[in-house]
Formats: sequence, structure tokens, C-alpha cells
Amino acid sequence: VGSKPAACLSCVPCEFSRACVAWRGMQQRSKVAGVNVSVIVQTVALASTYIASSVSLIAFNKYLLRPDRFPHAGVLTAVHMLVTGLLSLGLYVVAPRLFPSMESAKAQSKAVFVYVFPLGALSAMALYCSNKAFMYCTIAFIQFCKEVNVPIIYFLSCAAGLQVLSVPKVMAITVILIGCSLCICAELDFEWIGFVYQVAAQVGDSSKNVVMELVLGGAGLQLDVLTFLLVQSPCSMAWLLSGLPVMEWSPDIVADIREYWPLLLANGFVAFLLNLAAACTVKQLSAMAFVIIAVVKDILIVGSSCFVFGTTLTRHQVISFPLVLIGIGIWSRIKLQEQLDETKPLLPKDMASDRNQPCSKMESPMK
Repeated sequence: VGSKPAACLSCVPCEFSRACVAWRGMQQRSKVAGVNVSVIVQTVALASTYIASSVSLIAFNKYLLRPDRFPHAGVLTAVHMLVTGLLSLGLYVVAPRLFPSMESAKAQSKAVFVYVFPLGALSAMALYCSNKAFMYCTIAFIQFCKEVNVPIIYFLSCAAGLQVLSVPKVMAITVILIGCSLCICAELDFEWIGFVYQVAAQVGDSSKNVVMELVLGGAGLQLDVLTFLLVQSPCSMAWLLSGLPVMEWSPDIVADIREYWPLLLANGFVAFLLNLAAACTVKQLSAMAFVIIAVVKDILIVGSSCFVFGTTLTRHQVISFPLVLIGIGIWSRIKLQEQLDETKPLLPKDMASDRNQPCSKMESPMK
């Protein structure tokens, strides 16, 4: 009888330790659940901001660039660059941590200017022609054309030696090209001049991306998105202002700026918000999440063209556009697999053999 209290007392520390372990486990599970909820909220917020700003800017540009409102694509593009440059500079002053490569860019300021200034010309051409296309084409038609950027960049990268031709990639690109061709050929309100402007915009933008990777990478200038945006904006604006008298100068520009300057500033702010949202989305989310967001964005842009601006899609376009999205999905899957293969760690032979050996008694399996 006397041994029972001793036995019960000896069990108290064990029960207490089990309770502590259970409590810690509950705390860890609640922390993991909280982290998961915060990640989901952050992902939804970034995706919503990126998609909303992208769709809003396209609709905003289409609304402004009408003959009875502000038919000056060059001036609108220059306003984009001016507002983006000023807001980027203000953001750098307030939050310099968002510009991780700025110190490196300052140390190599001469080299950065030498390489970025010519790229500003390609960027200015792409933005000007893209805005000019809004004056002639529907939003849905422009979006169908933009899907061809994937093949353009791929073939330019192969020509520059940045990528290698492969059968899976060519097959995915073939699917994209077939779908885009059907969508473009089935356009009801086809305008050749708008199509030419859009093709020039895509060639300029794709060439800028390839040349940027080739030149800046070869020169060892690894600039993050926001730093490159801050450096490139004044360069692009300089090219635009120098070519503005030749491209589209008219006596109505000054009067139209006075009338629509609040809308122009708001439009420039949306353009900056889109660049900021894209940079944060690429930095914070995975590549697969960005691909899914891009596909949703494309669908919403085409949908907004139909419901907001009354664009009519033909049956061939309704059938062909999902084919384009399927091709982009296949392409993205191939690229993601390449990235996983490149980042997969290679174990030495002795480490691989050690993994097959059982753990010793004094060694924790977690180690």
C-alpha cells in the first residue's frame, strides 16, 4: 500500500513532460496554420493588385486614346515614364531595401548608363507603338497578338545563343502560334496599321528583354526590376521627347494636356503601380503562381474588352484562345522543369552512400 503513492508521484514528471510536448505541438501547429493563412492572404493580395492594375491600365489607355479625347500616344507614353521615374525615385528614398542592386548600379554608373540608354530606345519604341495600337485595334485583338511574345523571345534567344532549340519547346510554341493565328485571322475589325504598330511594339519589347539579358548579363550588371525601372525611365523619356516633334506633334497637344492632365497623372500612377506590382509578384511568389496569375490576367483582359468596350468575339476566337492558353501552360511547365533541374543539388558519391547507412545509436535521425 505504501508503494502506490511513490509510484503515482514518480509518474507526475512524465505526465507533465507529455503535457508540455502536447502544448508545444499545438503551438507549432497554430503557428504553421497562421503562416499558411498569411501566405494565402499575401498571395491573393499581390495577385489581385497585379491583375487589377494590368487590366485597369489597358482599359484606361483605351479610354484615353480616342480621337475625341487624347489621341497622342507619344505624349501619354512620356507621361508614363515621367510619373514612373519620379515615383520610383520617391520609393527609393522611402524604402531603399526594395532596390537591392542600386548600390552596385551607383558604383558602375557609367557602365549602367552606356548599356541602359540604348535599351531605353527599344523600350520607348515598344511602349509608343503599343499605345498607338490602342487607337486602331480592340483590346482583345491586341491581347491575342501579345501571346506571340513567347515564340518571339524564344527564337531571338536562340539566335543570340541564350537558349537551345528543343523539340518540346518547339511543339509548345507551335500550339501557341496556331491558336494566335486563328484568333488574329478571325478578327472582325482588323486594321492593318494597328496590327503593324502592335507587331513593332512586340518586336521592340522582346528585343529589349533579350538584349538586356545578353548585354547586362555579359557585363555583370545584375539589376533588379525596380532599379532597372528607375534607371531606364529617364532614358526612355529622353528618347520619346526627342522623337515627339517628328512622330505626332500637333498644336492641339498643349490644349489637350491642360484639359486632361488629371487623367494623365492618374494614368501614369496606374502604370507605376503595375510595374511595382509586377516586381513584387515576381519576387514574392513562385514561378508557377506567376504563370497562373498571368493566364487569369489574359482571360480577364479579353473579358473586359467584351463586357466593357463591347468587343464581339467570333466563334473561332472563342475556340482558339483556350488553345493559346494551353500552349502557354505547356511552355511554362517545360521552363519550370528546366529551372528545377538547374537548381537540384548534386550529392557526392560518399554522401549518397552514407544516406543508405543506418543511423548510429548516438546520432539523431533528424541530423
